[in-house]
Amino acid sequence: MQPGFKRSDLVVPPSTYAVLLPSSAQPSFARNSTRFRRAAYVPSRQSLVTERLDLTDAPNIYNYNEYSASVTSSGTFLSGPSATPSTFIPHHQATPSTWLDGLPHMPTS
Repeated sequence: MQPGFKRSDLVVPPSTYAVLLPSSAQPSFARNSTRFRRAAYVPSRQSLVTERLDLTDAPNIYNYNEYSASVTSSGTFLSGPSATPSTFIPHHQATPSTWLDGLPHMPTS
């Protein structure tokens, strides 16, 4: 495993396309925070993308970060302890991401 990666409780969906994750599939740091709004898994980038509200960044209160994800036979790991600003969604925005709006929800069984 690469240095800086930590075991995660992220539930990686069996999908080949980007999907929004229900809270039950999000890693606990996002699921247990009132500041995280949405999270998506992006298989083509092997990453978790999060949307977080930060009122101290007004007027651009929507923050987008990307966490590298590594799925191995011994579990799922995320880069940490901190994320990197998203490279394909502007890191700070005044309105929610339309890219996330267009994603399907993770299939449930």
